[in-house]
Amino acid sequence: MEIINETKITKEANKKMNKFLYRKKIIITLVILEIAFLGFSALIYFGLEEPMFALFVLLLAFLFPLILFINLRIAMKKAQKNNAVIVREPIVRYEFYEEYFSVSVEEKGFCSKSDYHYEVLCSILEAPEYFYFFITFNQVLIVSKDGFISGSVQDLKKYIGPYIKKNI
Repeated sequence: MEIINETKITKEANKKMNKFLYRKKIIITLVILEIAFLGFSALIYFGLEEPMFALFVLLLAFLFPLILFINLRIAMKKAQKNNAVIVREPIVRYEFYEEYFSVSVEEKGFCSKSDYHYEVLCSILEAPEYFYFFITFNQVLIVSKDGFISGSVQDLKKYIGPYIKKNI
């Protein structure tokens, strides 16, 4: 059975992917930094005679993660703005088969087509609206759950079920 999906790669799809993949990691990192700074400032406050230094470290405890968070947001927006694929918003056609799938992109008279076996992918992640097929650790194919022309999400899961990574 051939399953066909067409997904338009948009800025919104990329934003949702970044949120899905990185939100937990960023929050966990910021919480760990906060705990470290707060613990360090408490240690200084109770262990030394310099309460002003402890207040300075406490101020850093709030400013450093905030600056880090703002810097990450700016970097993500800049990366989206400079990503040539997202700017063009191509429609990617996926043809899924039992042992492999084909990816083709047609733009301005040029066609690019590649085949991938499921077992050679780094991972496959499932989000509420998309599947993310990681070709390498930093290259991902976005498959919209709303883009099926033939077949369905359930049909695709029969092929990719063993390869879907449950936790990120």
